Amino acid sequence: MGEPLARPGPAEPCLCGSGAPSGDCCAAPGRTTPPKGILVRPGFLPAALCAKLVDYAARAPREPMQQETASGRTVSEQRVGEHVAIDDIREGLVQLMRDAFPRFANRFGHRHLSWLEQPVFLAYGPGGRYLTHADSEAWSAEEARWRKVVDRDLSLLIYLDQGFEGGALSFPRFGYRLKPTTGMLVMFPSDARYAHGAEPVTRGRRHVLACWAAARGLARVSLRPPEDRITMEPG
Repeated sequence: MGEPLARPGPAEPCLCGSGAPSGDCCAAPGRTTPPKGILVRPGFLPAALCAKLVDYAARAPREPMQQETASGRTVSEQRVGEHVAIDDIREGLVQLMRDAFPRFANRFGHRHLSWLEQPVFLAYGPGGRYLTHADSEAWSAEEARWRKVVDRDLSLLIYLDQGFEGGALSFPRFGYRLKPTTGMLVMFPSDARYAHGAEPVTRGRRHVLACWAAARGLARVSLRPPEDRITMEPG
């Protein structure tokens, strides 16, 4: 993609917004901790609950991931994996996200959230991947800039297993790769600074829960919020 995913040079300002040179901040040589703005909490979800969810996925209906294109939603090489139907466990997953987001949102400067999207349950088998993308923005070649196209401000992932090979979570603009472990929570801003991808699984299966939040008080690109949104209580 070229410029949209360019990494700053060592002397250029870091993408995290600290104002420090990239080489002294998130791209410092030998850095092993997550870049600023990427929250990682290993073991957030108990292993026993993760195992139950993975077992559920093995029995639940699934359908191929799809991608929005000019001709509508279709299967795409951008996303190779499956959506697990969550009808039978939706209430529990919604409550999980209602609990998880407020615990960490203030670390990103968001004191209050307006709504959450419905959670999704994703499964990746061998060859499964999701190419690098931003959750809320798209690159406009005509304007030579990223534009917000979806009302998402925070992204959350919860990994349910680790018995697979490949499948790392990568943030190429920071040169950061993370190997998921059972129960790990990862949260980060949804904008293009934190463009990320799921590297191909080479063996086994990888399961992850995903959800997105809209923070209160920020400008919106849609006239109306999603009809199936999960409204958050005023706080």
